[in-house]
Amino acid sequence: VALSDSGMAQGSFFWDDGEGIDTVGRNEYLLTSFSAESNKLTSQVVHNGLTAADHVILGEVKVWGAGNIRVTEATLIDPEGKPHQLTPQHDLETQELIIDATSK
Repeated sequence: VALSDSGMAQGSFFWDDGEGIDTVGRNEYLLTSFSAESNKLTSQVVHNGLTAADHVILGEVKVWGAGNIRVTEATLIDPEGKPHQLTPQHDLETQELIIDATSK
């Protein structure tokens, strides 16, 4: 996600098995939307038609243009509504923010 000068961004993540033909036509894909606004990054599953063998786990989120005020905490809220505290890495020189959610 790359933030604009006003701190906003939108994007999407598409995933399929990488081998099948017409996975969109057969609804065998994952589509997730991401948006950043008011110092909050949100993701939402738009469509999940993956088989159990093809499921995706959120690992690492990188935000470019995250500013020069250090971000010291992040919260991941899982599908059941349970919050998980994460410790982000924020490089103030490059304004890159990295949030690792692989352990959650």
